[in-house]
Order: sequence, then C-alpha cells, then structure tokens
Amino acid sequence: MADQEFLASFGVEIDESGVKRLQAALEENRTLAEELASSFDNARTSVQAFFRELDEIALPGTVVSFDASSQTAVIQPAVKVGSMTFPLLADVPVFMPVTFEVNPGDACLVVFADIDIDAFLETGEASVPRSARRHALSDGFAFVGFRTGQ
Repeated sequence: MADQEFLASFGVEIDESGVKRLQAALEENRTLAEELASSFDNARTSVQAFFRELDEIALPGTVVSFDASSQTAVIQPAVKVGSMTFPLLADVPVFMPVTFEVNPGDACLVVFADIDIDAFLETGEASVPRSARRHALSDGFAFVGFRTGQ
C-alpha cells in the first residue's frame, strides 16, 4: 500500500497488480545491473591480471607523433590481446644513432626498462629508481627505422 501512496503523490494511480509488476520489473533490473557490474568487475580483474603477468620487455609499435626537439614520441603498441589493445605510450625516448625524420606511422620497437627510468631521464646520470616499477609501460624506449610492409 505504501508504494501506491508514493506513486499517488506524483499523480500516478496504479492498482495492486500494477504495483507487483512494477516491483518485479525493478527487481529484475536490479539483478541485471548487479550481474552487469559483476561481469565488468570480472573483466577488469582479468585484464589487470593479464597485464600484471605479462612481462613486457619489448613490443612492436607505431609512431603516433614525434617531438624532434625532445626526441620523444607517442607510440601505439602494435599488439592486441583478444579485442584489447595497449594504451598509447607517451613521451617515449627515441633512439636515433643516425639523424633521420621520424613520422607518424613509422614502425618501431618499444623496449621496456627493467627499472623506473624517470630519474635517469631527468639527470642523465646513474640514479636511484624512484619506484619499484619493472617493465612498466611508462618506462619504454622506442627504436625507429625498421622496414615493414608499408
């Protein structure tokens, strides 16, 4: 009866069978929402576990953009895991033993350092790593100049 009074306060009149149908629909939607949330949580957990277990040392990639002044690039790793792709890697130092132009679409190999490289990149000197990161996507170096089918 409280449900009918609540609905009536909004100018909606509904009989007892309508209230029961509404309650059943709400419960069904609540159950569906809980199942969806659980599925998303399980998928997120699986993806996180996969990337934790994946010991990224080197991945092929493609240059998205290149900053010649800092010799860094934004790289799209060219690897898929099912339908998932790796995120863009920003500010990746580019190894350039010979000066040549780096362009979007150029193939590259991204090698992930064994340790956090932030302090080394800032000072250029032997440094104590700032974190315990190992083979992190944020600690990659891009080697550009490979010939591909393009």
